[in-house]
Amino acid sequence: MAEDGKNIDFFEPEMFMPGGILGKVLANFPAKPDPAAIFAMLLKIANEKLLEFEEQVREMAMEKIEEIKAEIMSRIPTKEELIRRFKNAACSKAAQAAMEKAYNILHGLLSKGDDVIGGIRDKFDAIIKKGEGFKAIIMKVGNVLKKILTVVIALIVAILILEQIILVIPLMWITGGILMKIVKAVDWLKDNFVKPMIGIARTLPQTLADIGNFAIKLIAIVAAVIVSIIAMHELIKFLMQVLEALYLKYLNMCNVIGEDIFPNEDLQTTIDPILNDDPNKDKQLTDLYASTLDGLTAGGNFKVIERLQRADFQQIGYKTYKI
Repeated sequence: MAEDGKNIDFFEPEMFMPGGILGKVLANFPAKPDPAAIFAMLLKIANEKLLEFEEQVREMAMEKIEEIKAEIMSRIPTKEELIRRFKNAACSKAAQAAMEKAYNILHGLLSKGDDVIGGIRDKFDAIIKKGEGFKAIIMKVGNVLKKILTVVIALIVAILILEQIILVIPLMWITGGILMKIVKAVDWLKDNFVKPMIGIARTLPQTLADIGNFAIKLIAIVAAVIVSIIAMHELIKFLMQVLEALYLKYLNMCNVIGEDIFPNEDLQTTIDPILNDDPNKDKQLTDLYASTLDGLTAGGNFKVIERLQRADFQQIGYKTYKI
């Protein structure tokens, strides 16, 4: 952003330097415009960006992610543990208070695990963006070098053509004067410009392609890690839905239907649609929430309604129903 001149007490050269790649190029530009040095400098900038990106990928390598996932899995409840918690659960007031505490602990563990997974995914999404940015840098550098190479190759061709023309000129014509200076200049250009630049022109495109493809490979590794993270998120989402469905059904059985315990057959009926990935499972749970809320409201059971609200369901569409 441009600064207001009256607020500047001292001018620095950096104020007028271009940013980004052009700024780095200008800062490192050789005193003499040697094309080989310019190419080497641009490749150095590209390699530095690549090494920076590679270091970030290595810091969050697949092995590390697997360690983190294993740590999360060791802390969150399994499906079997959730089901066992609700089997033949009693419906007394004391039992319901104890169940609420147990539910809050289990729900908190799942939420915390999902937060950790979400944070890791954000980091890898950021790395993907940097990788895509690096690919864009490769293209920018490549386009600059392509234009320079086009000019360089044209100069090489011109020099070689000039050399051939000189070869057919009678020797007596070039023993002195301007033509002799041209001959010396051509010889110097062949040794100091044509030979090194031919090598650069042949190898540079492949070098840039190799750098870019390495970045693409690293991006693919990060993408694979993100797929693994998404799978972990889906597992936690599944476990949370099982937990919330069981707790909702438990409150329904104890306070609307009026059972003394949570029957195992009703428990299984509640979670079967989730376990079998029934396409209607979300609607069934939403309907169960609505009928539970209606029953509690009709019976004036406002303490259990408050308990229902405190459950903070994440996988059941309870927010549709306002009290």
